[in-house]
Amino acid sequence: MILMTNIQPKVSVIIPVYNRAGYIPPVLASLQSQTFHEFEAIIVDDGSIDHLEELIPKNLDWIKIIHQEHRGPGPARNRGIHIAAGEYLVFLDVDDAILPEKLERQSHYLDGHPEISLVYSNGYLVKTKDDGTEERILLSSAGLLQFKLGTPEENIRALSVTNVFPIHTAMVRKQAVLDANGFDESEEMYVLEDWDLWFRIGEKHQFAFEDIPTIEYNVDEGGISKNKLLMLKASVSMEKKIASSVGFSTLSPGLQARSHLAFGILALKFGDPNLARGRFLKAIKKNPLNPIAWAAYSLTLFGKENSIRYFNYFREKFVTRGQLHL
Repeated sequence: MILMTNIQPKVSVIIPVYNRAGYIPPVLASLQSQTFHEFEAIIVDDGSIDHLEELIPKNLDWIKIIHQEHRGPGPARNRGIHIAAGEYLVFLDVDDAILPEKLERQSHYLDGHPEISLVYSNGYLVKTKDDGTEERILLSSAGLLQFKLGTPEENIRALSVTNVFPIHTAMVRKQAVLDANGFDESEEMYVLEDWDLWFRIGEKHQFAFEDIPTIEYNVDEGGISKNKLLMLKASVSMEKKIASSVGFSTLSPGLQARSHLAFGILALKFGDPNLARGRFLKAIKKNPLNPIAWAAYSLTLFGKENSIRYFNYFREKFVTRGQLHL
């Protein structure tokens, strides 16, 4: 496919990269396969020390590359936003891919729905098995995308519990991102920074969902365990941000309890039953008649190892397809 490079891009695809040069060729291939031509790719080299630039073709003027000292994905994405020429933004991690019609479908959707600030989609969860073969599962079949987003009220309810969709399923208006002051660049939000941004945008803007796969989301089985401390730290900051927001104050006590319960489950998942206990107590104070909050609280009384073992049982019984039965 020949990309049209003599026109103003409508979409800017922002790709932060840190020492993952080997992923550049396939991610660029997924962009070159797009049925939509009015886009640019902004690669933000976040202080890499590998051979990144050698793998970026020099003859493709729809690609911009900028360099900065290593600061993390949030600051890298903000740097890309700053120079983006597109009206719409897509944030793509270098180890993931977008399917050929993504940019065309979502840009046309936003063109036709000026009241919508962000559209997100279904996609494929891709897991590499031990034998090297790949397993592809729809995100909606894997327990993701189960909470409804739409109006600000719906967004607050859902995003106070979980990060509903992987970052690259979305296309968002650049102005909405700027109005929300972009990604949080603090160390505490080194991860979960997309959840934080979606919550802040979602408090004031309408979202929409198209149940059509537009992305591939590659799962690194070791990624979660390697980043438990980062995830735990970020979840503490995220809970504080949500609990202190104007939107959260409009929720009923039952919905606020659901949020505290969800963050407690995150704390158990990442290995801190003491933190989880405090979150479950918050849920009980908001809604003393919630049996799930009491059951979750009891899990934290058995020591760290047993708490986590019982948590896995609890998750099987009470957390189904990404939703808490509250």
